[in-house]
Amino acid sequence: MAGKNIKQLPNVATPALTDILYEVQSDVDKNITLQQIKTLFGIGDIDDWETQSIVNGTTEYINFGDSTVYGAIKIDYLAKRSGRGYRTGTITILVDDSMTSGIKVSDSYLGRDDDDDLGLTMDDGRLSAGTIQLDVVVDASDANPVVLNYQIISKRQITVT
Repeated sequence: MAGKNIKQLPNVATPALTDILYEVQSDVDKNITLQQIKTLFGIGDIDDWETQSIVNGTTEYINFGDSTVYGAIKIDYLAKRSGRGYRTGTITILVDDSMTSGIKVSDSYLGRDDDDDLGLTMDDGRLSAGTIQLDVVVDASDANPVVLNYQIISKRQITVT
């Protein structure tokens, strides 16, 4: 069917996305998979939402991937601490060998109306045996733990030297 356009395909009244991709990709069997669509348009995988409870007065280390593969990780999160409200934001973790820890972390968040940060700090990270880690620190100012709900929205293969 090489050289035919959508209007020349049999029984096609209104082209579906797979028909268009069939033409763009010149796929002879018209079996376009979701992965082929994502590859064709350069769409990366998005991970499922994860939930973790961090006890007051502790630090947890969340692993995000191999630093030899990924140079940057971006996550969205929602943190909740009973009695203190919630906080949402985006964190970008950049592998950067000019930093002592090997990681540069940028935490951009929205607080409550009273600007309470929930006693939560997520602006530091480290490389541990080549694994990208985010330090999640919950202070002891409140007896309640912080429930952290996060999703990796981007893993990028870049190197910063």
